[in-house]
Amino acid sequence: MSVTKVDSNGRVLLPIGIRYRLDLDEGDELAIDYLDDGTIILKKIDQSMSADVNEAAFQGSIIEEMNIAEKNKPLSLHIA
Repeated sequence: MSVTKVDSNGRVLLPIGIRYRLDLDEGDELAIDYLDDGTIILKKIDQSMSADVNEAAFQGSIIEEMNIAEKNKPLSLHIA
């Protein structure tokens, strides 16, 4: 497990190994949600899903809506 910090602007640097493994590039969009146990969920979204994600943001859990629209598993990071 890697450890990272939140900077003064609220940004979190994802470790390079995670970025390479998940093919994350500068400018990629990520949906973010959290669970009651403190788990933070990040999921890379593609452009075809952007409209669905924006609509889901007003209706409840973004990640839940994305998983209905797409069958890929989300990246899940647990930060304790």
